[in-house]
Amino acid sequence: MNHGHEATVSPPGLLWEARQARVTVFPCAVAQYDNKWFEAITGIPPVREVTQRDQQVHEAVGPFGDGQLEIAAEADRVHFRYVPPESPDVLMATLGAPSSVAPALVERIVSLLVDEPVIIVRRVAVGIVAVVRVQTRQEAYQYLAQLLPSVSIDAEGTRDFLYQINRPRQISVDGLSTTVNRLSRWSVATVVRLTVTAPASVPIQTSQRAKEEMILQAEIDVNSDADRTDPIPPRNCRALIQSFCGLALEILNKGDLP
Repeated sequence: MNHGHEATVSPPGLLWEARQARVTVFPCAVAQYDNKWFEAITGIPPVREVTQRDQQVHEAVGPFGDGQLEIAAEADRVHFRYVPPESPDVLMATLGAPSSVAPALVERIVSLLVDEPVIIVRRVAVGIVAVVRVQTRQEAYQYLAQLLPSVSIDAEGTRDFLYQINRPRQISVDGLSTTVNRLSRWSVATVVRLTVTAPASVPIQTSQRAKEEMILQAEIDVNSDADRTDPIPPRNCRALIQSFCGLALEILNKGDLP
């Protein structure tokens, strides 16, 4: 089963920008983490590491590609997140087209699981958070009406819209059969950044400056069967994660798929 990264955008002209790409793995061994993982993926050490031993949480952050990589290891899972660098001058930072951002992260994580399998996993997931910048609320809902054909949307009268659905599918990838959860969450929001300045000489006086931008947002999560307890053979990890990446991009570009 081949899910390529190229897909016809629907509706035409809809330009998604990636806010985050994520790969999550569920190791067979509880609380498995190695501080060498970050450098193995990026080629350089992280700029910040935090360990909370009482909660079995480890975090590492540092430069990666056009943004930064965040590794968050919990007791039963490890998140690898590719996110844009934050800047006070940018209201909503993005990484670029999801069709290039997500595969860039996937390929690096796959090398950790396959080329030198230091983590044996029982479950994997690929996630994408992406936005489209719009001029008006009506424009956002018009796009949603095309992306969600099974939902009746009144572009003029709708407010505070949030739609989430899981469409499981049975697939076979590289000889491994599994149930795949295809979750998508669609919303329209206004992003606001408020800057407050309080002069030191007169603390009670303040000036405020707000920036805002309206967006259509999609959060896609494609993950394998939560009930699986057997290890996924390393030879299957590459095809499985790459397939999940393709499925996530397909949903993002084509909308809610049966």
